[in-house]
Amino acid sequence: MLHAGRPKTGSSSIQHWLEQQTRQLRDEHGIVPVVARSDAKSEDRSVVETYKSGKVTSKDFVGRYRQRGRPRAMVDSLVEGLDRLASRGTIVVSAEEFARLLKDPDEGFVEGLNRLAEHHSVRLAYYVRPQHTALEATWCQMGFRHRSQTPSEWVLTVYRSYRYFTIAGRCREAMPNVEFHVRPFRKDLLTDGDVVTDFATVLLGMASVPGAHEIWSNPGLPLEAVNLLHHLPRDVLSLRDSVDLSVVKRHLAGWTPDESDDIVRSRVVLQHFCHETFEKANQRLIRKEGWAAENFVPPVAAEALPDGATGITELDRLWAPSASQGERELVYLLLKGLLRSTGRPS
Repeated sequence: MLHAGRPKTGSSSIQHWLEQQTRQLRDEHGIVPVVARSDAKSEDRSVVETYKSGKVTSKDFVGRYRQRGRPRAMVDSLVEGLDRLASRGTIVVSAEEFARLLKDPDEGFVEGLNRLAEHHSVRLAYYVRPQHTALEATWCQMGFRHRSQTPSEWVLTVYRSYRYFTIAGRCREAMPNVEFHVRPFRKDLLTDGDVVTDFATVLLGMASVPGAHEIWSNPGLPLEAVNLLHHLPRDVLSLRDSVDLSVVKRHLAGWTPDESDDIVRSRVVLQHFCHETFEKANQRLIRKEGWAAENFVPPVAAEALPDGATGITELDRLWAPSASQGERELVYLLLKGLLRSTGRPS
């Protein structure tokens, strides 16, 4: 079982569950979580080993594979390692970063998985979220860091990677031996409304799911907060510095500001854009996968759109910080003091 994300579809929750339940999964269900990583001793090899401690995600493999120019030897050693461990029983390897290699199917990666599936039953779990909520969640997780782009420019840069039906078709064509499972990350379509339960029952075939509920890992920041951070002066906070951002996120965790009217309106604009852009293909996906749904991105009535809304560029106005200039300056000063108190240069 290869769990390939996508981002913001409960991947961290699934991985947290795999970490918590490793012993039970192995002893009671014969399922062994494994981790793939780059080989520190070789530029062109990867290491696959059973999970013992730390993080169960195989993000390291994907990152190094892309950084090193996607060497075929890394995929070959990945396939060799998976083949060796799968010969002993059922294994599961997880990383939402695998989705990056499927967006435009990476030739070496998909060929390697297809080759592996000649000797083993290979399932690939690909969770997809309704595009309007997926884009907002991704903006709140990482998109806001792109200071040089307005929100609408960012959406128009990334939206093609949310064409789920097209991506699934290309992957199935490239990997005919692999069972490619597209699962809907929407509460009413998930088993028991829970992604961990859905993954365990539908993908792993488990009848019972120990410790599944109440796991919610890696929640994003509120939209109001990230829109404010997006407009931070560069001398206050480096949005590219993951350490600085982790400090800020830790201190803002649990903050639930009242949402402005503009935030509420912005969701209508984004939903309308996504319905117009994606829903025709979404309908084909719904029929192909047999989901019990009339739509994936619901339509928006014309009268529900904000007055004067002309398209996705309306996000630039609606996602501007609602705080006054004085309030922004106060937040910036507090953030500078926070980072200075943690020993980070400001």
